[in-house]
Amino acid sequence: MTKEQTGQIAYGNYIAQADKDSTATVNVFHHSPLEDVAATAPLSPRNFVGRVETLKLLKHTLLQGRSTAITAIQGMGGIGKTAIAQKLATDLSEFFPSGVFWASLPDSNGDPRPILRAWARTCAYDFPSDLDQTTMATLVRGLLSQRRSERGTLLMIVDDVRQEWINTAILLKSTLPSDTAFLMTTRSEDIAHLLDADVHHLNTFRPDESKRLLGLLIGEKWLHDNLN
Repeated sequence: MTKEQTGQIAYGNYIAQADKDSTATVNVFHHSPLEDVAATAPLSPRNFVGRVETLKLLKHTLLQGRSTAITAIQGMGGIGKTAIAQKLATDLSEFFPSGVFWASLPDSNGDPRPILRAWARTCAYDFPSDLDQTTMATLVRGLLSQRRSERGTLLMIVDDVRQEWINTAILLKSTLPSDTAFLMTTRSEDIAHLLDADVHHLNTFRPDESKRLLGLLIGEKWLHDNLN
């Protein structure tokens, strides 16, 4: 690692961080399984199919450059909201030089602290162990704002906002720098409106999309032999 570089390497529950002014690893942090959450979105599902118009519309919305655009994908459980969010994170990553910051609320059981810690570590910063979540959020906003000014735009995605986790979503939203795209997924239209989001309603697959997905999952030949 050169003196101009800085980075982090994860080893299970450990993260080693290298300082930008040093050629050696200078800090190793241990965090509990509760705090072992991802700061970046998982890769787009390999079997992703359909939703062409939905993706086109959402990409346009997130890239149109509105100041702090807040968008919600709303639909019933299991309809594919998370998969679309992952697909968008993958497809749009090149347009957000500061990165795509991901928060899966189920992964942290609605606790904002592991998410904030992961986002801070992405910015090469680690919190003292005794900070409260409000202070953590304030610091993260500063880190993201600095990253935004140095590198360019960023995208924040908060997945699966539920009523019991609404305060966490509000806290994460408070970390948004100016001119940041914000995408959330939720089953509740009321929650989306509470967070001042423009709501995109997600409907079930069309029959042709369902058939295509089924073919990818169980095989086109089996599908042809048994459904024709």
